Amino acid sequence: MCTELILLFFLAIYSDAGLAPPISTLTEDINSCSSFDTDNELKAISSVCLTEKEREQLASGVFKISWKSWRNFLLIREAHEAIGIEELRSALGFSPVKNWTHFHFATESEIEAAETFEKYYELIEPLTENRSLDSEWFYEENVNSGVEFLDERFR
Repeated sequence: MCTELILLFFLAIYSDAGLAPPISTLTEDINSCSSFDTDNELKAISSVCLTEKEREQLASGVFKISWKSWRNFLLIREAHEAIGIEELRSALGFSPVKNWTHFHFATESEIEAAETFEKYYELIEPLTENRSLDSEWFYEENVNSGVEFLDERFR
């Protein structure tokens, strides 16, 4: 049975072999590729990498290098999300982000009771504990300075 199955498989492959389009030659592929400027790509990548001085600035000179790297990773993520939320609120015509409060997931009844679309959005807005008064990593000023840093750095 196994031999018959293998033979059937090879016959099916052989019968479809003529239907496949021809494989292009290597020279055609090389000629059709656009040129790739490695130096420009490396320059573009290095322009978004943080220097040691910028890492110190972002960490406010408070942490040693190992903690600074981890904290900066979290801070950049939180600042990036905060920028996105600010821009989304602006695009929707909502008021700016309010000051931090304690971290709280809205209940189903709170969401259903929302009287306006803005109030509804505030209840479901994507927030993290790191952007609340309950954060163990940041104060509100830390994230705000991270937002300012990213705005300046990538203007």
